[in-house]
Amino acid sequence: MLLQERATHGNLQILLQNKRFEPSTEVLIGIFLQILDAMIYIGSQDVVLSNLCCSNVLVFRMEPINSSANLVKLTNFSMACRKNSSYADNIQTAISVRYCAPEILKSTDQSNYSEASDVYSFGVLMWEACSQGKVPYGRDTSDDNIRQRRLNDEQLSPPNSCNNQLWTIIGFCLYRTPEMCDTMEQIQSKLLEIPKELYPPKSPPGISEPILLVQCKNCHKEFPWNQLDIHERSCLPPVPVRKRPSDEPSIWERLCSCLSWFHKSK
Repeated sequence: MLLQERATHGNLQILLQNKRFEPSTEVLIGIFLQILDAMIYIGSQDVVLSNLCCSNVLVFRMEPINSSANLVKLTNFSMACRKNSSYADNIQTAISVRYCAPEILKSTDQSNYSEASDVYSFGVLMWEACSQGKVPYGRDTSDDNIRQRRLNDEQLSPPNSCNNQLWTIIGFCLYRTPEMCDTMEQIQSKLLEIPKELYPPKSPPGISEPILLVQCKNCHKEFPWNQLDIHERSCLPPVPVRKRPSDEPSIWERLCSCLSWFHKSK
């Protein structure tokens, strides 16, 4: 039996696609740096992940503005293999033609997995995250079509809101020649060098981000959607109050009536 830590918010791809998480450029870069920390460690163990994409990034904490308040972790090591080993030696799983490096597509036995192929996949992951979870190479469901389009040298277009320096770094990951790709450490250094003043603002100055408010079913007050669950755990439904009919005597009237009866009985 395998026990796995529960990711509170699910995976990064679904969060982005459903617009439940719209991170600023600073937050995205912070997430990329967390992933790079994991990938640098994995590489130091002579392991190639071979399956790097947004759907394999679990989100434990998310905050669209504050970079330090986010926490992500990698999952799904089913395709991991030793460096310079043939993937045929590992558990057989269909490769993802949208994320894998060109040298993997061209090989017959998928024997070209290396740190450079993980770097290429990381470039596609960054493109996907900057595109708000858009599927690389469109929604064509045919792997054969995607493979052929990529072998015909079809390239990913820059995302609309992507920082120019960030797009340049993504480009360093997507070289078709593995020897020209940056290492994970080089990508990490370049991301850290992007000046924060070059980050595009998440919203115009002076205008706060819209927050989705949801009504509590118990107290009927409105709360931010991501805080409602916490509130409802401690919010009890109100105790119903019985309304007194208009013709029913009040307590004071009843008391006066009792006193009057008491005096008469004497």
